[in-house]
Amino acid sequence: MENRSIRWSDVLAAEWLKIRSVRSTRHLLVALVLILVGAAALAWYAASAFDSLTPERRARFVLSPLDQVVALPVQICVAVLGILTIAAEYTTGSIRTSLTAVPRRGRVLAAKALLTAGIALVVGQLTGFGVAVVSRLVVGDRPMGFNTAPLADDVPLLLATGVTTAVVAVVGVGLGTVLRGSVGPVVIVVALLYVVPILAQALPSPVDAWVSALLPGALPGQLVGIANEGHSVYQDMLSPLGALAVLLAYPVAALVPAAVLLRRRDA
Repeated sequence: MENRSIRWSDVLAAEWLKIRSVRSTRHLLVALVLILVGAAALAWYAASAFDSLTPERRARFVLSPLDQVVALPVQICVAVLGILTIAAEYTTGSIRTSLTAVPRRGRVLAAKALLTAGIALVVGQLTGFGVAVVSRLVVGDRPMGFNTAPLADDVPLLLATGVTTAVVAVVGVGLGTVLRGSVGPVVIVVALLYVVPILAQALPSPVDAWVSALLPGALPGQLVGIANEGHSVYQDMLSPLGALAVLLAYPVAALVPAAVLLRRRDA
């Protein structure tokens, strides 16, 4: 009777307490601060380099948007957080206690995924907008390509990138549940975000374009109708609705097998 009285809010509160208490959450905050500092330092270095150029070379100087440059490291960080929300419990054996306290295992997984997505969404938006604002403040009125248009023009892409960051974090939760560890899921996430985009360029056409367009890093631009070409390894093959469908497919593909296996396997 006691277990039946467990409310959804109680499950969320318990999972929130776990996330707050693990060291990986604090490490994530430190990593994000370092990313912001690194972006500011990179912007300062680019501004210094720009000032030393001749007028002719300044006219050709283009700096990629730093908010997009730091998006992948941020996504790696939140994916690791998602993985560790459950992998750490398997490592310590505390998963047995969690599943005993909440026999409806799907609720445990859903709570972990929801909280991780919320944290990652906030982190993605704060980091993206923070880097965009800081980099513009540092470079000032120097025309470097990314800052020739007003910041308002970048808002849709920044929002889409933040949402994609949340999706990547949820994929981490699913992988951690399926593999019941941290090493394998981290390798898969790093491969998906870093390795596959490079390898896709070696595939024959049009397979290379389709593989590239379906990767998480390609989706924000396609979601808001901004071309990925030029400064990106990604290609555009999807409409905004198609990109949204692919974006939603990622957490579904990760969480459905995770939920099935969590219910069927012993802790």
